Amino acid sequence: MTTSSIAAPSYLTSYTNTMTGFSSQSQGFVLDATSTTPLIKYSKSHNSLVVRGNSISTNMEDFYKPIMAMLKNDALTSRSVTVEVSLINMNLPTLKVLFDLFKYLELKKLTGGNVEVIWRVDATNPEMIDTGLNFSDLYDLDFKVLTK
Repeated sequence: MTTSSIAAPSYLTSYTNTMTGFSSQSQGFVLDATSTTPLIKYSKSHNSLVVRGNSISTNMEDFYKPIMAMLKNDALTSRSVTVEVSLINMNLPTLKVLFDLFKYLELKKLTGGNVEVIWRVDATNPEMIDTGLNFSDLYDLDFKVLTK
């Protein structure tokens, strides 16, 4: 019997290594975008997250998992949370992550938190405009859909 191992994608390994310890030691971090993963800017002191670019890699749930864990952990001790999403393209795993994130943020708001979601999209991208509007309709959040 032959066995083989599959290495994690290099971006995931490097991002995981980069993020180790950030939740307890840093005031934030920036992960550069690739052709299939978005730019991530996280500020612990402001409890804010910016997601910008393409989110189309096959492992997007794994990519976002440590980021969402940090945001949720820090949101426990903060009254306010701001999330800015400016995606060009996204896949179904990213959509699932966003559903989970917005569901969490809606609960945060219902328990007295101040939550702001900004959905920035290019005016020539009707699919992403519709996605933002659909999220806005689904969740009871201060959800702004802004075209540029």
